[in-house]
Amino acid sequence: SHYQNKAKADYVSKNYNDALFEFEQVYDASGKTDTGTLFNCTVAADRAENTAKLQKYYEQMIGNKQRLSLSYNSLVDLLYKLNDSTNAIECLKKGRLALPNDLELLKKEINYFIAKGKSMDALNNLNSAIDAKPKDELLYFTRGNTYDNIANPRDSQGKFGQRKKNYDEMIGKAEADYKKAIELNPELFVALYNLGVL
Repeated sequence: SHYQNKAKADYVSKNYNDALFEFEQVYDASGKTDTGTLFNCTVAADRAENTAKLQKYYEQMIGNKQRLSLSYNSLVDLLYKLNDSTNAIECLKKGRLALPNDLELLKKEINYFIAKGKSMDALNNLNSAIDAKPKDELLYFTRGNTYDNIANPRDSQGKFGQRKKNYDEMIGKAEADYKKAIELNPELFVALYNLGVL
């Protein structure tokens, strides 16, 4: 079609706003059923930095169960970028239910739990993730770091608080995970560094 060809030409020429408009004409003409063009609308909206339309198209892709990992991860990132953490968390929860084995969504959820001081929830998720991907050194590093943070709690200013009763147990687990991460990837400097300062 005329719009399809023009959209592709505009996209290649980096005229992303025009390409977005033309891809939208093609998508609307299909009765909003052409998933390939919906994806093109999403990419063009991203390049045009049109966040309102980008959010709308990611939501439509999720509704279509289309490229779900990309759609959920990208929408969570976009919502955080727009300082809409309430909807970002909601989207993250829905994504984790829809894609329980998606590593990127899992990491986002772990970071959320750690930021909220919910270390035990983070550990439960990390244990599931390690069961699913036992050769991922970053998961061992992240779990080791979580144990480290439980053993050495800090306040909001970053000052160390009182040691917990289970300090020795947590430090032991942190050390084991840092060592496992280094065994899987001897170049993992952050794990070598953290192990050195335990």
